[in-house]
Amino acid sequence: MIPKTDFTHSLVTLKKHHYIYRIYYWFISFSIIYRIKRFFKYAVLGLIGTLVDVGLIYTFVNTLNLYYIIVTFFSDFIKTFVNYNLHKKFVFKDESKTFSKKNLFSFTRYYIINFSTVIFIFIMVIGLVEFAKFPAIFAKLTADLVMNLTRFSAHKSMVFKRPSKLGKL
Repeated sequence: MIPKTDFTHSLVTLKKHHYIYRIYYWFISFSIIYRIKRFFKYAVLGLIGTLVDVGLIYTFVNTLNLYYIIVTFFSDFIKTFVNYNLHKKFVFKDESKTFSKKNLFSFTRYYIINFSTVIFIFIMVIGLVEFAKFPAIFAKLTADLVMNLTRFSAHKSMVFKRPSKLGKL
């Protein structure tokens, strides 16, 4: 016998009354925002990874006096690991086990995508500063914006593929 499922307490019918949820529901009531809410989640969680990255660099370089290139590599790897787990769970709703074979392959693809976009950001910043005469900070922000849109699309299509609604054919 199949148990009856009661959907009367889903988020559609029972909204949470905390002010953060009220802001969230108001914000996604706009149709364009609702369509791109996954990208907003991706961006906000990416900022958390960036804060981890900057915090590690600051701590290891200024406090422990370690060489900045080694620290940058180490902090970027930790940031990628943090971002991967946050994006996996909260943006793309992937509930696979953390230490599974599937997860190892998807993390490898995630890291390769991030590493390649860092190379493209570096090339774009040099091009914008040297040839287009952008100030360095604006060149970095422009390159980051362009590559983060690309990175989101790549992660969505190559790393966190959702199964088709029809199943495997």
